[in-house]
Amino acid sequence: MLELDEPIPYRAYKSGKGTNKSIIGIERRERVSSRMDEDKVLALLEKKKLIEECTTIVRVVDEDAVLAANYAGKITDKEYAALLTTTVTPAFYLTEGTS
Repeated sequence: MLELDEPIPYRAYKSGKGTNKSIIGIERRERVSSRMDEDKVLALLEKKKLIEECTTIVRVVDEDAVLAANYAGKITDKEYAALLTTTVTPAFYLTEGTS
């Protein structure tokens, strides 16, 4: 644990009730997560003849194919533009000055 030179006070709230607490350091911990290895799962399902029972076919949009349809004139530029959603995400950039 990396201990701070002095505690940093803060107020924590749980169920609407506030409690005074303080941060005294930073501790490195590990979080463990698990997910299925798709190749291993598919191999086992094939072996057990469970593919149909344990999988689902999902239709996904091939964005490259949609763009190709636009280039080929099958989808107009106006139609293509209507398919796009724009999201603005705040970002910080370092600004360099002259010394």
